[in-house]
Amino acid sequence: MKTNESLFEKATKKGGFHKLGKDEAALLAELSQLAENYEDNIIKFMPIQPKTL
Repeated sequence: MKTNESLFEKATKKGGFHKLGKDEAALLAELSQLAENYEDNIIKFMPIQPKTL
């Protein structure tokens, strides 16, 4: 997550994600997809399921 955070900061300082280099943008996309898959399939972060109705 530190890599993601550093790329977010770099993009913010440069004025947008479109300012990242091609390799940096590809790395960020890959890491973001891995994080999303982890949240969805491992820790079941989203969507939040109610315990009772």
